[in-house]
Amino acid sequence: MEDGVVGMYIHTGAEVNGSPVGGSSLYYDIASGKYTKVARGGSDQLYGNKRFIFHVGNTIDARSYIVSASLNSDGTWKYEMVYTDDNNRVGFIYPPSVGKEYVFMNVWHVTDDSEEFMYAKIGEWKWQRMGSGIAYNPNMVGNRVVYYGEADTLDGYACDLDKNPKQSSDCRKLNRPNETFRWAVLNKENPDLIAYEATTNKDDIVIVDVSG
Repeated sequence: MEDGVVGMYIHTGAEVNGSPVGGSSLYYDIASGKYTKVARGGSDQLYGNKRFIFHVGNTIDARSYIVSASLNSDGTWKYEMVYTDDNNRVGFIYPPSVGKEYVFMNVWHVTDDSEEFMYAKIGEWKWQRMGSGIAYNPNMVGNRVVYYGEADTLDGYACDLDKNPKQSSDCRKLNRPNETFRWAVLNKENPDLIAYEATTNKDDIVIVDVSG
């Protein structure tokens, strides 16, 4: 939820403006009580900064694509196909993270069952691959994203995407020596403050300041 609006996915339901909503992304304005059906797509979607990122496909040829739907000033929606692979068969590992300028996502390549994580600047959609495997629980505020667990390790990273990182080692490692890391959250008011769970220290919650 942001600015009095909720972006959600509905598995089953009635209708919105005469259109069935099962398996759809909905935009809900709390003040007016109005629902808008934005698209029919996968459940692992995310809404943020007036934008949905979701994957769509069909059962005829099993092709699938990742799509952006952004809200225009006149209340209409702009739809863009922003990513697929050479086989046109992709999905998400986790819902993506959406900032004002960047999208960060974990991609599942269905054909060979491989995984990788990447990001792109909104509008340009030139994807920078950062690694194979999974970047667990990505969380983004502004142009900074935090995640953990590249290649099944439990190291955490904070990446400033406007600095064009090409791999996790280009980012700031957050956990201390001999400390494992998970569930990082950026402070929305001050993204230099990052809270995470230190699993090697009896599940302590650690707050790190990365401003220095």
